[in-house]
Amino acid sequence: MFIFFYGKRRARIKTAISSYEHTCEYCKSNDMRVKVYQTYIHIFWIPFFPVGSKDAEIKCAKCNSPKWNDFIMKKYEASTRTPFYLYTWMLLIPLFIGLIAYICEQNAQHTREYFAKPQVGDLYEMKNPGNGRIVYFNMKITAIKNDSIRFRLEEAAFADNVEYIFLAHDLRKMRDSGLIVQIDRE
Repeated sequence: MFIFFYGKRRARIKTAISSYEHTCEYCKSNDMRVKVYQTYIHIFWIPFFPVGSKDAEIKCAKCNSPKWNDFIMKKYEASTRTPFYLYTWMLLIPLFIGLIAYICEQNAQHTREYFAKPQVGDLYEMKNPGNGRIVYFNMKITAIKNDSIRFRLEEAAFADNVEYIFLAHDLRKMRDSGLIVQIDRE
């Protein structure tokens, strides 16, 4: 079972200390601390993208009592840019897709190279579509002589050590029809 964590969180995107024309009624200080927050959607606690509007919070810098000034709050909300890290998943998804494409291409390249120059010990992953379902199995090259290649099944269920001999042109037909899925070299 796969557990998927997602939700909304709030991130502080700016903190500033500013002078304010009104004095605090508790400590008589003119300095205030402004914090701007942005709500974002996360997947596995990694930000996906920001949602909603920014919110500013103003408190006295000395005694931490809350202040309310719409003009200053709106000024800070408007002047604060949403940081790029709140788009982390939006950046990671194309990188992840690119990485998968690169790995698949490298696998395909190795399979082409190994098919062109087979060696004893190469492991062929093959499929056999029959009886309405596809069965995958592994065969290992045990010997190569001229145009023929000798294979042995690698599954424990087929431990009877039966070897199969294929000609190179038969293997090409199998590869072209998609019966050879992948080739690994030890």
